[in-house]
Amino acid sequence: QVCEALGTKVAGEHMISVFSTLLKDGEAEVRTAAAANIVGVCSFVGFEGDAVMREIFPALKSLAIDPSQYVRVSFAKVVTDLVPICEKEQNTAILLGLFMQLSKDENPDVRLSIISKLAVIFQTSVSLQQLEKSFLPAIATLADDK
Repeated sequence: QVCEALGTKVAGEHMISVFSTLLKDGEAEVRTAAAANIVGVCSFVGFEGDAVMREIFPALKSLAIDPSQYVRVSFAKVVTDLVPICEKEQNTAILLGLFMQLSKDENPDVRLSIISKLAVIFQTSVSLQQLEKSFLPAIATLADDK
């Protein structure tokens, strides 16, 4: 809502760094809320400039291994929704790596969030080679999960 009020240019220049700070906040509750809003912020600002790559993408890697299960669950619910709006192939590769990491998480709610979004991944960006190399073994592991 704040981004809409400021407009795309101002949001891209200023709000991205503020949002990045929220993703790295010391309180898990703040990181959880910020993680839930990643798609909205990235959709609004867009991937044209390098602000998202410079500020947000490094924080995404931290969210995938966050010590708080609530942060990881919140992030797992939205990480796949970034793939369709991500414009560059290398960005998609980063997101797919995070997806794979989260699919192996110790918390069953994180894995369930990833499983529930498999269709999004397959419909948007997974090549047959990626499917064969990465996703099929991960899906087989998830199928064996008890």
